[in-house]
Amino acid sequence: MPNAHAITPIDLCRLVGTPACPEIIDVTSDEDFALDPHLIPGATRMAHTGVAQMLKAPVKNPLIFVCQKGKKLSQGAVAYVHSAGGTARYLEGGNEAWRNTEGAPRWD
Repeated sequence: MPNAHAITPIDLCRLVGTPACPEIIDVTSDEDFALDPHLIPGATRMAHTGVAQMLKAPVKNPLIFVCQKGKKLSQGAVAYVHSAGGTARYLEGGNEAWRNTEGAPRWD
């Protein structure tokens, strides 16, 4: 059964570059990013520890969190947003799944 808090790479790929695109926050660790220094177009890099500070400002779009594998960092950020009363999702499989999705754009 799919996780209600996840978005697949295919579904996110359909949204990137459109007015309906969510705000994409890449919380990949510095170590993992150094090994694969690419971003999903429109994504903003942020330390996962910065999520609380980010929520102090109004959020305009839905939030999608991304990390290397779509596990602890992005899911932790989503859990934090939900505990603060917000809504967010994470990219299923993270940057690794995005990299392996045909047609998914990446920024160098």
